[in-house]
Amino acid sequence: MSMTRESILRDDLIQHLAEKTVTDEEYQELCSWVTSGNSVYANPWYMAGEDGGELDFLTARRVMLELLAEC
Repeated sequence: MSMTRESILRDDLIQHLAEKTVTDEEYQELCSWVTSGNSVYANPWYMAGEDGGELDFLTARRVMLELLAEC
């Protein structure tokens, strides 16, 4: 059985949401990000963790909001 990119992204989204606690706003933004063809494991800010690996969307979003709050 061949899985399309969209079904893989959707399955990743469902699994990711099952593992995370998210606000309504985070849920909407993450769904919009994935619906646009992006992975939950990527982020639009190209932020990486200490290990050099790209941060997932929710983690990167939370870091960005913390950084903005410090300004």
